[in-house]
Amino acid sequence: EADDWPMFGRDGSRNPVSPESDPPVKWDLGPDWGQQNWDPKQATNLKWVAELGSNTCGDPVVADGLVWVGTNNHTYDDQIDASVLVCFRENDGKLLYKYVSPRMNHRMLDWPYSSMANSPLVEGDRLWFATNRWEAVCLDIGPLKRGKGPPLVLWTRDLIEELGVHPNGAVR
Repeated sequence: EADDWPMFGRDGSRNPVSPESDPPVKWDLGPDWGQQNWDPKQATNLKWVAELGSNTCGDPVVADGLVWVGTNNHTYDDQIDASVLVCFRENDGKLLYKYVSPRMNHRMLDWPYSSMANSPLVEGDRLWFATNRWEAVCLDIGPLKRGKGPPLVLWTRDLIEELGVHPNGAVR
């Protein structure tokens, strides 16, 4: 079992090289991948497989038995175009939580079908990430880790309104 990877770059050292000895160097989904009769037991060096949205740009992070990754809502709800942060249980890939961030009404600031394009940071019971709406969010993930309910939003900061941040040089 590999160590946690709670942030982009693995940990505070920002050295993204795994300290694991004899790590797997080959992954294979097997001959029937994508078919209705696909069996995960045919895969090589995979614990589980989970479907993400149609656009996924951020790197996943793993901490305390949870896997967090930013994607879009295409797989989860085709009726709503949104960026999402999803959480899977590390041991079996079960989807546990989804933070939905609706699109902004400004294509220069928030392109349709784009993903939650960042890697969150996990430290203890706190998780921080940036949304497609240019918000910084802090979640208390303690309840989810303990199986007592969904994470709680501790705070959200609108970086455009509060700090005058204008992504891609665009001004609203």
